[in-house]
Amino acid sequence: VCDGILVATAAGSTAYNLSAHGSIIPLNSNLLALTPISAFRPRRWRGALLQHNTNIKFEVIDSINRPVSVTADHSEFRNIVKVDIISSQITSAENLIAIRFLHGTIGGVSVGIGLSVIARTLNPDKIFGMLLVVQYSFGSLGIWTVPRLVESFGHMAVFGVLMLFSVMTLVILPFIPNVREAKSTNNPFKINFSYLLVLALIALFLFQASNMGVADYAFELGKDIGLVNTEISNLLTVANIISISGGLFVYVIGTKYGRTIPLFIGVSISAIFTYLLHYSESITMYFIANTVTGIAWAFVIPYILGLCASFDSHGQMAALAGFVSKVGLATGPLVGSMFILNYGFEMILYIATIALIGATILIAYSSAAQK
Repeated sequence: VCDGILVATAAGSTAYNLSAHGSIIPLNSNLLALTPISAFRPRRWRGALLQHNTNIKFEVIDSINRPVSVTADHSEFRNIVKVDIISSQITSAENLIAIRFLHGTIGGVSVGIGLSVIARTLNPDKIFGMLLVVQYSFGSLGIWTVPRLVESFGHMAVFGVLMLFSVMTLVILPFIPNVREAKSTNNPFKINFSYLLVLALIALFLFQASNMGVADYAFELGKDIGLVNTEISNLLTVANIISISGGLFVYVIGTKYGRTIPLFIGVSISAIFTYLLHYSESITMYFIANTVTGIAWAFVIPYILGLCASFDSHGQMAALAGFVSKVGLATGPLVGSMFILNYGFEMILYIATIALIGATILIAYSSAAQK
């Protein structure tokens, strides 16, 4: 228990760190100083010296009633819930931003090409469903494995896993068969917009923003009902594994019953169980609601991507849908952060439920009207 805590590099150890009675670190020592500010318990604790590549995590126990701020050099952020401090080999912020931008751009282009290839297959809805199965399988494996690897090998394990997945992708690429030729002889760079496509994209955006806006605070909701990190991680891992069934359902039934009925049922179920997260004081309800919304998500996304793919024969609209999907995934947590402190998690659930109801109406109409 203390008024604050300071993490200093060797170069910064002679500044505020020294004033707070921290250790002066030699420049070539590859160490970080972890120094408490006005420590209350334990009273005689003077901090610690850590390896420079140590992943330091701070979690705020009661961020609403006891708000915390974090300062890095001249940048300050208030009302913090969690802080991760990882030492990077890139010391320039500008270079780090440039590399992350390049990394994100290459990743986005690769995903867009992949979606456009799937869109040109004979039954894209089924293939999108199998894509979700693979994503959930490896995602669940990552949720369970990566934290344990980090504990044993440090934060470099995360980058090792990412590099391994990239290598696996390169190995698989030569085995991808040629897709069918596009039926249209029109210019492949012509954008075929229609109001039905716009409605489908808006529904996709609302669906993704609502789900991610809620999922981003699933851990915090678990803590609110008295669960510890390990219990929450185990529950959400099991929920993710069960959620794989949503993509499997799509692969099994395909478009046998069209897209409209499955989409209406899937998005409606997502709205209902998102609302039921209001009753998460019951651990059983917390688990069931997270599981069912996960199944619904894996069930709905392949059909929405398949619907968007039906608007052209080159795969452009599927790639565009992938872009809109990513924007929705990023927007949900942003909107949630605007309400969580002043209105709590309940307001996020209300907003998400309303957005999902709107998505149900839009996607059902778009799918029914699209021939």
